[in-house]
Formats: sequence, structure tokens, C-alpha cells
Amino acid sequence: MIRWLHISDLHLGSTDFSTDELRDELVGFLIKEGLKCDYVFCTGDIKTAGPGDKGFTDDMAAYLKDICLAVGVPVERLFIVPGNHDINREINIRKDAIKKVMFQRRGYYYPAKGNINH
Repeated sequence: MIRWLHISDLHLGSTDFSTDELRDELVGFLIKEGLKCDYVFCTGDIKTAGPGDKGFTDDMAAYLKDICLAVGVPVERLFIVPGNHDINREINIRKDAIKKVMFQRRGYYYPAKGNINH
């Protein structure tokens, strides 16, 4: 049997009290519950985006390592799928690639709005 932990939308770096408190409790909760896994999957929005965005910090990397350690997973078995807060959405090569994507039903993806019209 393969066991994994799926985490998402950590929004590290935000200053929202309720999300800070939940994140602060997560590692301790995992240790207390004795949860052991084979893999950790982090699917997006590791960091927050917006005016206070300082990019990825050493503290953020340490937090992810602490989660892995809490469930007995080496960092080599941590898989990250970046979210919209984790990438630079404004680089031209990304915009060009997205503009080429046409969908059935005559829909089109608009990166500035982040939606597909159909």
C-alpha cells in the first residue's frame, strides 16, 4: 500500500491570522497523529501573492522539509506542482504558449483574467 500526504494552498508569507495559526499547527498535528507516508504532494500556492510577496524564502523551504520530516518522507519524495501564486504569470514565453491553446467548443484561455470563455 502506498500512502501519501496531499497539501495545497499553504499561502506561506501571508499575514492572515487564521491561516498562520492553521499552518503553525500542521506539523505538530502530523507528529502527534503519528502519520507516516511514502510521498508528499504539494499542489500549488506554496507562497502568497500580492503586495507583501517576498518570493520564496528559506523559511518556506524549511517548512516544507518539516512537513516531510513529520511524516517520514525524504525531500526527494516531495513533489510540487506550482500554483498561480508560485509562478510569474507575466513572462512573455508563458503568455505566448497559452495564446496558442485553443479549446473545443470555441473557447479561449485569457491569462490576464485566468479563465476560459466558451
